[in-house]
Amino acid sequence: MAVVRGDFVHFHIRHAGGLQKCHISQAALLVRERLERQDSSPEILLEIFERHRPEIERLAHEMASRGMGIRRGIIITTVQFNS
Repeated sequence: MAVVRGDFVHFHIRHAGGLQKCHISQAALLVRERLERQDSSPEILLEIFERHRPEIERLAHEMASRGMGIRRGIIITTVQFNS
């Protein structure tokens, strides 16, 4: 289950036999949809997240496999998600 807290959508993936904390920035989601911050709400962010969830989770798995963010969680930014 994904939740919006602050400037991130927080979610978990299963990786290496356990749950891995992951976060994607609000900016990354808004850039993907070509929306401005003032046009967003938690509901809109969750809709965008769900629309792109397979791609976001695939990216999080790739980052976890490379050992990125294992302790503090995977953080997906605009650069990773929109390049």
